[in-house]
Amino acid sequence: LVLAEKLKTQTGMYDVGGSEYREKKRETISQLIGIYQNLRAAVGNTYNNELGYWMIQYAGFVHEPSEYIDLVSQAASLPSYDGLAELGRMYEYKSVLDSSLDEKARKCYREAIELMEEVDSNCFASKRLEMLPDFSCEYSSTPIYYRILSEDERTVAICNKNLMIHNAPQGNFEMPSYVKHNGVQYSVVAIDDEAFYHDRLLTRVSIPESIRSIGNDAFSGTQINEMICFSDVNTEDIRVEPIELQEEKGSQLPANI
Repeated sequence: LVLAEKLKTQTGMYDVGGSEYREKKRETISQLIGIYQNLRAAVGNTYNNELGYWMIQYAGFVHEPSEYIDLVSQAASLPSYDGLAELGRMYEYKSVLDSSLDEKARKCYREAIELMEEVDSNCFASKRLEMLPDFSCEYSSTPIYYRILSEDERTVAICNKNLMIHNAPQGNFEMPSYVKHNGVQYSVVAIDDEAFYHDRLLTRVSIPESIRSIGNDAFSGTQINEMICFSDVNTEDIRVEPIELQEEKGSQLPANI
């Protein structure tokens, strides 16, 4: 364990040193994996989270997708917090081709949370689980995703389906002030970060009075040319085009937004 602590300190120093120390960092992480594998063999699952963490760190150095997937799967099967959290993230990305993987992602995040330690300041799994939708409602044959903010207050936010799939209504979108799910009516009070990100077919949106907050880049990358807002929420900072396009074209928000 004393050696492990020294090696951990070295990895931090290599980060400060920059890219030229990348290979040395990889070798040090490999040593740490070896130490925690030996500890696991000797004392059982006590150090699963540490082993999983360094396996995921090492995965960042591999180039072959199959090798990366294998490392993540091994770290998750220990089980370890970082392994399960990364496997959940991987399932979210792959769900573009297979929507059934969304539920697998949820399962990974739930299992990761059970292993989460107090020292973990990232809490990626709990944040992702919180941001995933609880239900969807059709709008002109297009699903709009919602997550429940409060069952007591019966409020929801418009959210993304997952890390890869955003809401994609076409043309004019009259955002509802309330939606119904399982016979319960919920007030729509928020729009999450990137909720309509890169919806190139969205040209007009009406924001109801019920909306209290709009997340970062909620409409970034859309083709909106008109936004009608009945809410008191500040719309001055809403960005329609990605930053790089704004800089390239010197574009501004349409005057009627």
